Amino acid sequence: MARTKKAKTNTLKRLFLVDFENVKSAGLNGILGLTEEDTVCFFYSENAETMTFGLHRRLTETKATVQYQKVEVGVKNALDFQLSSYLGYAISQNLAAGLDQVQYYIVTNDQGFACLKTYWKKRNVEVNLVSEITVGVQNVAPAKEEAKETKPVKDAKNTKTTKPAVKETKDVEKAEKPAKKPTRRRSTKKATKETTKEATTE
Repeated sequence: MARTKKAKTNTLKRLFLVDFENVKSAGLNGILGLTEEDTVCFFYSENAETMTFGLHRRLTETKATVQYQKVEVGVKNALDFQLSSYLGYAISQNLAAGLDQVQYYIVTNDQGFACLKTYWKKRNVEVNLVSEITVGVQNVAPAKEEAKETKPVKDAKNTKTTKPAVKETKDVEKAEKPAKKPTRRRSTKKATKETTKEATTE
């Protein structure tokens, strides 16, 4: 039987089904960013039922509803089958309650769940595969702000490089300009000596 940390709110925004055997505690990164409109359901077995103090602290501090589903083992992929069955059950229950905008996330690294994503997409239900909860709680807004901030940086770069470019051009022109060859002047002393010599000869 499922154990629940606290009662669910009337509005459900996101449901995270955690394949704990597969992702371990790393899959819970981002759980503190969830709200009271979110629910996290752990699927675990006797093969993975230990918990660190750090993970326990995060589970008690999160605002989301936390549920635990201990699955039966004994056959290959037993957890996968039971998680998939629960997903279909949750979707049908939510649709019957008028909750048709719920986003479903399977927290796993097992790409075998991709068939569920394809199956429910054809029925207008959004199911996503993520490696950790953080991916599911990311907002699109910060990405847009980051894109806007990159434009001034680019302009600043162009402005910065424009002035030095002119300076470098002048330096090149100056370097290419041939230097003026100095005029050799005949030494006055040498010229006087030659004049004296010519006078003596006469």
